[in-house]
Amino acid sequence: MARRAGTGATKATNPPAGPLELSLTDSEINAFVAKWDQLPITNALMPAALSDPQVSFEDGRLILGATMKDTDTIASVYLSPRIDSDGKLHLDVEKVMGGNLPLPRAIWDAYARKVAAKIERDLPPADQKAKLLPDGSANNAMVQSVLGKMMLHFVHGEAADPVVFMKVPVNNQLRNLPVKITAVTIADGTLTMRIEPVDLGDSGE
Repeated sequence: MARRAGTGATKATNPPAGPLELSLTDSEINAFVAKWDQLPITNALMPAALSDPQVSFEDGRLILGATMKDTDTIASVYLSPRIDSDGKLHLDVEKVMGGNLPLPRAIWDAYARKVAAKIERDLPPADQKAKLLPDGSANNAMVQSVLGKMMLHFVHGEAADPVVFMKVPVNNQLRNLPVKITAVTIADGTLTMRIEPVDLGDSGE
């Protein structure tokens, strides 16, 4: 069964008991992205050199945009998401643009190094505080740790375990429920993911 997500794209009304199809438009994601700077997890994962993140979709492609503060230029990274035969998530970089022009690889690499350096600096304390709760949900430190390691893989051009988190009500409280992406498509301005619950205690994360 397909499920539409509302403005709070990471929230669900009930914890998924099995595979679930989740569809999101770029407008829905950007409504959530607009609140990123209010979230501690964003400060931990997004380098200070970037601001005003935006997301858009083209068929088969995810476009991440942000303003590079030192040049006041909008950088756009064109990515092709896919799940490989081993169940790993790839975000293949097709091209990087600075405004309407291709961004020199050296500039992109410099920003990638800044992203990696910040994540690597913040990972050890997050790892120390990361834990699973008895209901199977993750605390915020584990969310930072798992997503940080995923981003490091992507920055280095590597595939990653496709584990993300949904905010779901558990015992009358919103919890970070880990889910695994098993399929992903982008068409007609919509990102569609097939997800299923995952036990991080058994996954080695």
